[in-house]
Amino acid sequence: MERPRYISAGSIVCRNGKILMVRHQKPGAWDFFVLPGGRVQENENAEAAAIRETKEEAGITAEVIRLAYVEDMQTSEMRECKLWFWCKDLGGKPNADAFEATRELIVSAEFVARHELEKKTVFPPFLQSDEFWQRLQDGFPEVEYLGLRNREY
Repeated sequence: MERPRYISAGSIVCRNGKILMVRHQKPGAWDFFVLPGGRVQENENAEAAAIRETKEEAGITAEVIRLAYVEDMQTSEMRECKLWFWCKDLGGKPNADAFEATRELIVSAEFVARHELEKKTVFPPFLQSDEFWQRLQDGFPEVEYLGLRNREY
């Protein structure tokens, strides 16, 4: 039987040198931080999905600047292609109060400094690389394809 395939979109939003992250937590099962994002809905383009997911999951209004990364992920149950967009921060107070966030067990949203990531379980893994922080500083001048990885969350 063929696995379902999904297209997802997420955002990289920076404020004062920190990146926007949401925390997914299920006591006894998982506790990790991830960039806001999710599946592209029917009749929605990927850029609109990234903006919607950022608002729903983190309470932040954003505007897409450009595509930064393409990531392929898989589990034994599914295959997913995720488009990560670098976005302009248009404001808002980080929060995970929306129904869409609580439904996904998102317990908080916050801007996180690079050094704070070292003590957290973080997805996607590229966020902890020197290359990511250099690309962020350079404004993601070109799209990077990250290849296929086994999804851990």
